[in-house]
Amino acid sequence: MSAIGRYYRTVKHLRPRQVWTRVVRRVVRPRPSSAPAPERRARAGTMVGPILRADGWVTPTRVRLLNIEREFPGVVDWQPLDMPRLWTYTLNYFQDLPGYVGNDPGERGGAPDSRQMSHLVGSWMAANPPGTSVTWDPYPISIRVLNWIKWILLNEQAGAPADGRVLDSLASQLRFLGKRIEFDIMANHLLANAVALTAGGLFFGGAEGDRWLADGSALLVREITEQIRDDGGHFERSPMYHAVVLEQLMDVLNLRTVFPLSATGELRHDLSDIVGEAVAAMLDWLAAMIHPDGELAFFHDTTLGASATYGELLDYSRRLRLLGGDMTLEPVHWLGESDFFRISSEDGRTVMFFDAGVPAPRYQPGHAHSESLSFELSRDARRIFVNSGISTYEPRPERLWERQTDVHNTVRIDEEEQSELWASHRCGRRPVLLHAGAFDGRPSAAHDGYHFLPGRPEHNRQVSLSDGSVEIADTISGDGEHLLEWFFHLHPDVTATVRDRSVELSADGRTIASINFPFGAAAMIERGHWHPGFNTAVPNTLIHVVLRASLPFEFITTIDWR
Repeated sequence: MSAIGRYYRTVKHLRPRQVWTRVVRRVVRPRPSSAPAPERRARAGTMVGPILRADGWVTPTRVRLLNIEREFPGVVDWQPLDMPRLWTYTLNYFQDLPGYVGNDPGERGGAPDSRQMSHLVGSWMAANPPGTSVTWDPYPISIRVLNWIKWILLNEQAGAPADGRVLDSLASQLRFLGKRIEFDIMANHLLANAVALTAGGLFFGGAEGDRWLADGSALLVREITEQIRDDGGHFERSPMYHAVVLEQLMDVLNLRTVFPLSATGELRHDLSDIVGEAVAAMLDWLAAMIHPDGELAFFHDTTLGASATYGELLDYSRRLRLLGGDMTLEPVHWLGESDFFRISSEDGRTVMFFDAGVPAPRYQPGHAHSESLSFELSRDARRIFVNSGISTYEPRPERLWERQTDVHNTVRIDEEEQSELWASHRCGRRPVLLHAGAFDGRPSAAHDGYHFLPGRPEHNRQVSLSDGSVEIADTISGDGEHLLEWFFHLHPDVTATVRDRSVELSADGRTIASINFPFGAAAMIERGHWHPGFNTAVPNTLIHVVLRASLPFEFITTIDWR
C-alpha cells in the first residue's frame, strides 16, 4: 500500500498531457526518415563565437566527460553499457565540437584536429542509424543538433564547406525530434526541444525548414513564458539548469544574427525581442546566485562543470551585445518569484544564499532536493557552509542520499524527509510554502513539509547578517515531543572542533569563526562528502546537532567571525 500511495502522491501533480504522452510513447514509435536534407537558408550575417567546452576528446581515441575518462582504441562505442546513462548522453551531445574550426592540429596538443573530429561525426552516423535507442532520444538529439549547426556554421565561416551526409543526418534527427517532443517530461527538456527545432528551422529552408521554424519558435515562446519567472529565474530553481537554458537561448540569438528575419520570412513572434528580454533577466538572476568565487550556489541539482560558468555566459552575452548581468545587488536581495535570498553584510565580507522555497514546478520537480530553508555561505570569497551537491543521476543509493534533507543545511524532524523523493527524479509528497519575505531586513520563510507527522510540525527560519556575525533563528511549531536535527555542512577546506557549547571553525591553520548553540544542544562532528562535479566526492566535515524537544520550540544558532 505504501508504494501505491507514493505513486498516487507523485502522479496526482502531473498534467494530463504528461500522462497521455507517456502512454502513447510506450506503444507508438515513429518511423525515422532518411530523406535528403531540405535546402539551406541563405546566410545574411556572421556567427559570433559561442561558448567552447573544455570537456570532451583529449586525444583522437580518449574522451573525458563528467570527470570520467574513457579510451576507445578502435571503434567508438557510442552506448557503453558500463557507463552512467548521463555520461552516455553527454558523449552523444558533441558539446566540444564547435571548438574544432579549421585544420589546427598544432594548437591542441594531443587532442584531435578538425579532420579527426569530422571522422568522429562520421563514426557516429555510421554506428547510429536513424531511430537508434538512447542516442536518438529527444534530449540528446536536441543538444546535438544545436552543436552540429554551430560547428557547421563556424567552419563555413573559416572556408570549410559542410558535408552533405552531415546535413542529411541533421535533417533526419530534426524530423524524428519533431515526432517525439517531450511533453511527458516537459520543463528544461521541452525547452531544449523547442530550441533545437527553432535552430533547425533557421538553418534549413523549404517547407520542412519553415515548419520547424514555426513549430519550434511557437513552442519556444510558450515555454519561455511558462518557465522563466518574472525575476528571471528558471522555474526548476536549479542554478545549474538555469545556466544550461540560458546558454541555449543565447545560441538562438546567435543564430538569428546569421539568419535574420529578412532572410527567414515573417514569424508570428519577434524572437530577438522575446528571447533577448528573457536572456537579460536570466543573466541578472544568475548574478545574484553566484558565490564570490564566481561559481554557482549549490541548490537542487547543481554542481560544477556541467554547465557554462557565469563568467563564460556574461562574456558570451557581451559578444552578442546583449543586456543583463549588471544589476545592482541589494544587501537583502530577494528573488521573489524563485524564492531565493542573497544576503550580504555591510562590509561585503559575508554573503549568504537562503532557499526560501519548495520543490518546483509541481508537475515536474525532477531536479528538486529536500532542502527547503537551507543555506550556503561565503566569507572573504571562501565558501564556508555548502550544500552537498550532486555526483550522479543513476538510480542508486547515492542519488537518493544526495537529494535528502540531511545533506543540506536545514532541519530534519523525526528522521523523516521534507519531501518524498524516490527513484532518480521522482517526488511524491512535498512541502507547501507557508510564507516568504523579509521582515525588518531579515529574510524569513516557513514550510509544512512535516505536516504528515503527529502534531503537524511546521518549520520557520529567519536569518540575519551583520559585519561580525550571522544569526539563524528556527522555530518549530506544532504539538508533542519530536526528535529535531540540525545539519551544517562545511566546505572541505574548513574544519570544526567542539568547544563546550560552541564549535570552532578553522581554515588555513587559523580559527575563523565560532558557532554557538542554545544551552542543552550537543553538537557532533561527523564526516560527509561534497560533490563539486559529477562522479566526484571530496570528504568534508558535518556539524550535526540532535535533541528531543516539545513543540513549539525555538533554536537560535549564532556564528561569530574571528
